Amino acid sequence: MAAPVAGDAVTVAVTATAAGTPSVTSRGDRVWLTWGEYDEATQLADAFLASSTDGGRSFGPPRNITGHGGVEGPRTVSAADGTLFMSVLEWAAKPLVADFYPAWAQVYRSTDAGETWQRLGRAPGPSEMKVDPTQISLAVSDDGERVLVTWYDATPADHIPEGVPVAVEGTMSWPGWASVSMDGGRTFSAPRPAIPSACGCCSLEPFFRGDTPSIAFRAVTPIDSEKDERDVAITEYGADGRWQTAVEVRDDRFTIPLAGCPSSGPGVAPSGHDTAVAWWTGAEGRTGFWFARSATPGSGEPTKILSSATQIGDVEMAETPDGRHLVLVSTVDEVADEGHDRAGDDAPETTRRLRVFSVGEAIAELPDADVEIPSEFEPWY
Repeated sequence: MAAPVAGDAVTVAVTATAAGTPSVTSRGDRVWLTWGEYDEATQLADAFLASSTDGGRSFGPPRNITGHGGVEGPRTVSAADGTLFMSVLEWAAKPLVADFYPAWAQVYRSTDAGETWQRLGRAPGPSEMKVDPTQISLAVSDDGERVLVTWYDATPADHIPEGVPVAVEGTMSWPGWASVSMDGGRTFSAPRPAIPSACGCCSLEPFFRGDTPSIAFRAVTPIDSEKDERDVAITEYGADGRWQTAVEVRDDRFTIPLAGCPSSGPGVAPSGHDTAVAWWTGAEGRTGFWFARSATPGSGEPTKILSSATQIGDVEMAETPDGRHLVLVSTVDEVADEGHDRAGDDAPETTRRLRVFSVGEAIAELPDADVEIPSEFEPWY
């Protein structure tokens, strides 16, 4: 099979509101793109969708598919039969106390190619523990019967029961939570802490290794009062309904200041009972993007994809029909001088580069896949 070739960029929607968190899924020539929009004038937020029937060359008009007003961060995936699932964060209409608005992960499903959507189970439900989730994410098994929802918990400490993991003040250590459905999202298990300590600005990546719910993430391991270790790890859902002790994909020994964050979560592409993982590390002597594939976490020998001291955003990955993997990475070509006010009006213009690599027997960058995005923003670290 010939190597994939990137096509021209396609404008899907032009909005007058703040749009972000795009998510794309596909089956054959059908492509679905969802994103969130927030209208500052009305203070309403919802999920929007546009679909394509020609492999993404063109898209139909975008539509508001939630009509809720308090929705953000949609993530869409498709089962093998084309059933679509979408997870979003839904806010309560009123605060529990002061400015603390409880929220939950809401799952939607569409069985008609995204034309209509049904609201399914919440995780947790409104009657359960009040939580403040963030970075909702979603994975679905090929048959559409098993659904895994993950999130970080930002609930104020005063509202967290004793013994439940909490975010560690002054660090980027956040607890990662999860809920599992075995009936296509109609009901969900009670939410459980799956990860006691993860890097809170690096997204959780839920997936299924075979039938096993799993989560890849950037773990936070304390070292001393100034720094900790941020290597990528995987945890799996045991037969007893409990999340297992996480295993590092590779012991990079990447250390960073407690309040620092690489802002780069791992990418995962399950292949049967094997798992392929791609990630960035800033570890001395190993700085760059790496790839590993193995039947069990931590057993695959990593291969370097690209040497790069800069990164921004999560690594994304997908498997091609012939068993290769496409890995999307993002780097920054120009970095501000040390001490520059990166958040102020005089922040320098930088160039963010999106690059796609095909990983198989050899590693090759896709032709014409190098996209430059001028920006006034750049990664924190």
